[in-house]
Amino acid sequence: MDYFFSYDEQSNLLKVTQSGYWSLEIFDRFKQEFLALHSEILTRHHSYRVFAQCTDYPVQSHEVGEAFSVFFAKLMAENNGRYAILVGSALNKMQAQRVIPQPHVKTFTSSDAAMAWLMA
Repeated sequence: MDYFFSYDEQSNLLKVTQSGYWSLEIFDRFKQEFLALHSEILTRHHSYRVFAQCTDYPVQSHEVGEAFSVFFAKLMAENNGRYAILVGSALNKMQAQRVIPQPHVKTFTSSDAAMAWLMA
């Protein structure tokens, strides 16, 4: 499985798990499913938190990285909740910070630190 979503209404937290090396086709499916959840959540809340588990998600192609950059500009313009990305390497962290420079998106190498920041 390339990705998985789960949403907890009580904590208003969307958990996203991403893995593998993605094609643009996989990204497009991910984007459509994410946007559907995003729209659904925003009908009940003005914002929400996201915890993205990306430790098994290697550095992606330039095309997928650029697609994420455009996607996140739209997503974060509509949701001002915190978005924590858990990565498995310094290289992944650098790519995430370059592609997703929004102020309420932060990368972590510790799950505990990511959750603490999200829930603060």
